[in-house]
Amino acid sequence: MATIKSYRTSDSSKKITTYLFNARHYSLAFDFGSNEIATSDIKNLDYIFITHEHLDHFMGLLNLDYAKLLLDSKCVIYASNVTKDLMIAIFENALRVDLDKKSTNTIRDLLHSIQGALFYEKYKLNNHSYFRLFPSGHTFGSSMVYLHDEETKILYTGDMDFSEDDSDRQYQLDLKENESIDYIIADGTYLNNEDFRDEEFSKIRENIINKGFSKFYCKPEKMVFFCKKLMLSPKLKDEYCIVFSNDLKWYLKVLREYCYEPFITNQIILDSSIYEVPDKKCLFVSSKKQDKQTNVTGLVGLHISFLDFAYFLYQFDTSKTKVLVGHYNYEDKNDILATFHANQFTCDFNVHILEKGEYTL
Repeated sequence: MATIKSYRTSDSSKKITTYLFNARHYSLAFDFGSNEIATSDIKNLDYIFITHEHLDHFMGLLNLDYAKLLLDSKCVIYASNVTKDLMIAIFENALRVDLDKKSTNTIRDLLHSIQGALFYEKYKLNNHSYFRLFPSGHTFGSSMVYLHDEETKILYTGDMDFSEDDSDRQYQLDLKENESIDYIIADGTYLNNEDFRDEEFSKIRENIINKGFSKFYCKPEKMVFFCKKLMLSPKLKDEYCIVFSNDLKWYLKVLREYCYEPFITNQIILDSSIYEVPDKKCLFVSSKKQDKQTNVTGLVGLHISFLDFAYFLYQFDTSKTKVLVGHYNYEDKNDILATFHANQFTCDFNVHILEKGEYTL
């Protein structure tokens, strides 16, 4: 009998970001964002899927003990090519500062061993199963994982997004006629909040206009979306330009190698080319926190809204597909379940909120 064992992160959010799926012929992990995974579980893993480069989804790979176990095992780690390269770049430029040379090399070897995969392609795991990756819309290169097993079909959404005004932030799912889904393991962040996209952004916009804020600290993996949204604001786009600090060059380099264009208009530029727009007020964005900056790291909503998620679910046969919700803020559990039960769009869905521990499919 197949099971899913869920692990939470150790930070204050206590989100579930690691799901171990134990099938008859193999064991795999959807994401690896916990430092509390049992050693016995790691030793039994045949495959790991990393959906995107946010630390809460791959920081288990940076655990030296875990890394050694995985390097010594036959476990194969998969991610989209973009995600793999971004993880490596983030490690080299931001995360390895406190590690000694031997530890650095161990984790570096593990990250470079990740097998890059293309969206939409079918990859055979064994004689009983295959997987396909689909864009999740959450970050550049982020993926949903469709696992087609002879007994159980699972869609793991990872963190997902759908934003009509930004083509880079839209999930895309293209299942074939024979690809049904028994279980959806779903991103639960903000599913009890329809206004999260604009609440904090509106405050930031008003601070720029009314208080003259001009310097921002933002994690690299969120700053492009944040800046693009700023430049879509009618009150800002005519008077301001975005200036990326040179400390973001390494991140922008990876994006451009995969034809993601962060410099979407002449209003988003690098420090070194600031002279190009002398008639504009400049908003400076850096990945290094300094004094007199506004921290937007936690304020950029990159998750799917509840109504968008409800429409997403309507692609499936409600009588056959069960929704397992994870990746939610611990204190929001009851609110999320109530939102599903109260909403007419999803009242027919079989919904279960995942807790830490084992769940039998």
